[in-house]
Amino acid sequence: MGKVTAADIAKICGVSQATVSYVLNDRPDKSISPATREKILAAAHALSYHPDAGARGMRTRKAMSIGVIVGQDSTSLSFNKTLRGIQRVLYQNGYSITLLPDEEASEQAKYVAYYLSRRIDGLLFLYMTLDLAAVELLGKYELPYLVINEAGITGCGIHLHTGLRTVIRQCVGYCRRHDFQRIAYFSFGSAVRNPAVTRKIELLREYFLQDYPLAALTEEVFPRGMEDEALCSAVDEALGRLQPQVVFTPLPRLTMITEGQILRRHFELPQNIKLISLYDSWYFKELYPTVTHLEFPLSEMGEYACECLLAALGQTQPPSRGFSCSLWVGMSTLDEGGENF
Repeated sequence: MGKVTAADIAKICGVSQATVSYVLNDRPDKSISPATREKILAAAHALSYHPDAGARGMRTRKAMSIGVIVGQDSTSLSFNKTLRGIQRVLYQNGYSITLLPDEEASEQAKYVAYYLSRRIDGLLFLYMTLDLAAVELLGKYELPYLVINEAGITGCGIHLHTGLRTVIRQCVGYCRRHDFQRIAYFSFGSAVRNPAVTRKIELLREYFLQDYPLAALTEEVFPRGMEDEALCSAVDEALGRLQPQVVFTPLPRLTMITEGQILRRHFELPQNIKLISLYDSWYFKELYPTVTHLEFPLSEMGEYACECLLAALGQTQPPSRGFSCSLWVGMSTLDEGGENF
């Protein structure tokens, strides 16, 4: 058999082609019996039926593709986690993904050209903070979009926060309760403003100043692109020079190297220097289970963002859901009395 069509499935199931279309497109306004629905879905699966996206796009006057733009601060770990959620919802609804470059907002931005030429129906910005120029450009062309980052999901009338502020304030409270006054924040330097790094240090500064002004928060910036051996030496030198009681890190590679250097200096538990990673990575649990770190429901956030974007495209009410980040407490913050967060 050549390419399977909806007409083939209709003939096998003994129903109309319209009924097949209603089931495969999950039309909620059409009443189809459960037995008929199951029969059609089973036949489509058995015949490896795939709808013609081009034909569907012509019928709906949609591109059936969503543009995805990944910011400078993304890493493969978080990107893959979020992308899995995005893929699940888009593919279930017959949409594809178009990856687009991260560009400065301008009338010539590629995502504008893709939207105006009907190659995408909307945009998802991952791990980015849009400036005013970008927001105005998107508004000018009425381009539906959502921004997904660790702080939450925004756009299309959605303002959903993960509670990042609450957890970082919790970290400051931990330092205050244990009377830790020498605090270090290790990060990488970059020519590009990196929200994954800058957002967290800004929140730390805010809450240390507000809740624990006795603490001295020092930011140590390492050159981006350092080889592991050189970075290990630089981190070790910073630990010796600053003598911090607590170190915060915003990125996974720096977290793992810092934890290694802390344990190399004083291989003991509780750790001589406490470590808190303001990042979500399964690497920590698998390779560095001692590290206390943030956890974000990134896959679920990707799913929900797509549901909201598709609702905006269909001019329907978006579903109501909530998310929150949390702190996975490891032994890197354990004190001598056995107390932790």
